[in-house]
Amino acid sequence: MSVVPIKPSQAEYSDQLTEESMSISTKDYIESKLETIEARMDGRIAAMQEINKSTNDKIDALSSNITQLKYVTVTTGIAAVLGIAAFNATVLSNMVASFESGKNTAQAISNASSELKATQSDIKLLRDEIKKQTKK
Repeated sequence: MSVVPIKPSQAEYSDQLTEESMSISTKDYIESKLETIEARMDGRIAAMQEINKSTNDKIDALSSNITQLKYVTVTTGIAAVLGIAAFNATVLSNMVASFESGKNTAQAISNASSELKATQSDIKLLRDEIKKQTKK
């Protein structure tokens, strides 16, 4: 039977690394690396916070613009409805006026026709009278 060496697990290995086993220079090196990483992360977080603040400001401005757009849309809709109603009233008024004008025209034509017949009969009487006077 052969003997297989057993490697210590990660947890066992980390237990073996204690402050006593680390040299001071290694400890300082790791701390300086961690400080550098932490400073970079702080910078990144500050940049992300600035982007977040800028985004929130833009959202607030956009929200205000959307509210104004709602008012403009509603006002435009109301104006369009009123404009269509005014156009409809104008067309209806013109149609009624044309109809009334047509009725008056028919009556005027009837009156003119009656007057024309009366004038024609008067002319006929005058002609007859002129013929009688010329025969004498």
